[in-house]
Amino acid sequence: MKIQWNNEQTYVLINPRMQGRITYEQKLLEIGLKAHIWLATSGSTTTKWVALSKEAVLNSAKSVNQHIGSDHTDIWVHALPDFHIGGLAVWARGFVSGASVVDFKLECPKWNPRKFCECVSSTEATLSALVPTQVYDLVNQNLEAPSTLKAILVGGGRLEKHLYSKAINLGWKCLPTYGLSETGSQVATALPEGSPDLILLPHVTANVDEEGIISISGNSLLSYYAEIGDDVTLTDPKQDGWFRTDDVGELKGNVLRVHGRKRDFVKISGEGVSLTILNGILEMLKLEFDLPDDIALIAMPDERLGHAIHLATTHESLRLLTLIEEFQERVLPFERIRQIHVVDHIPRTAMDKVKREELLNMCMISSNVKTM
Repeated sequence: MKIQWNNEQTYVLINPRMQGRITYEQKLLEIGLKAHIWLATSGSTTTKWVALSKEAVLNSAKSVNQHIGSDHTDIWVHALPDFHIGGLAVWARGFVSGASVVDFKLECPKWNPRKFCECVSSTEATLSALVPTQVYDLVNQNLEAPSTLKAILVGGGRLEKHLYSKAINLGWKCLPTYGLSETGSQVATALPEGSPDLILLPHVTANVDEEGIISISGNSLLSYYAEIGDDVTLTDPKQDGWFRTDDVGELKGNVLRVHGRKRDFVKISGEGVSLTILNGILEMLKLEFDLPDDIALIAMPDERLGHAIHLATTHESLRLLTLIEEFQERVLPFERIRQIHVVDHIPRTAMDKVKREELLNMCMISSNVKTM
């Protein structure tokens, strides 16, 4: 992908499979912003877009390069979609440092963990960026990291401790990250040769309010949101230079702990439950049981309990039922799975995040339901 970073041209980066993409592109360009890049918000419908100035994206890229010690001698293997901030940021980091970027997607449009390893080896790549699902695939196939690779930035979702440990044991030097489209990519990243703790990057300041909501200030924030319906609505969500996220966390010094999205916290029988934590347990068990089927947890509205934990799967099997039995033993009674819904597919974004509202609607009308 060729971005001219030093001129006033504005780009709209859209999933090529998105319906109505030409109309969206026209409407966004008609707004008239110069030297910006438009991206769909991660996991959103097709109506909400983020405008990032090129300068903001490059500011984040410079900060990440400084944090991980990347320079012109590095070689990136790029395996993320270009139309998401995680993919765009790889190109920006290469531009800022002068590092080479090998676009793995040209060689292998559909993700393949074994071919990814072969590409890293053949190019003697030193850096890459992946999402947790891709790390899961590397671990699940017991693939060892090529010796030239010095770090993999892992974002787009929570990298659970068990998966991190297994990846490290195979030589994959994973650096967990936290960032958003609205912040121009990463704002906190683990240090190379250190613990998986998220360390604030030098270009940002963070704050956590009394509700536990994380806010970010810095020189990589979005310029505007655009919502597209019959008309285009442009808004600036920042307040006094701060962007308030939907994420809940803690800040101790420069270490940021992210617990998950505020909407992923639900009440069950009056108890606060984190879907992020429960999904982490589920992913750990999926790896332990070598379950090939796609699964995800949802919080189903329940008249008596407020919410109840249900599981969606693409296939019901004896192995899945055994996995669920183990899950029930590891969680508190009110966190246990109460029903299983068999669906045609688990709807996910291009960055492999579950589209929870869409999945919830699928489960509510599903006829293939089993009570635990």
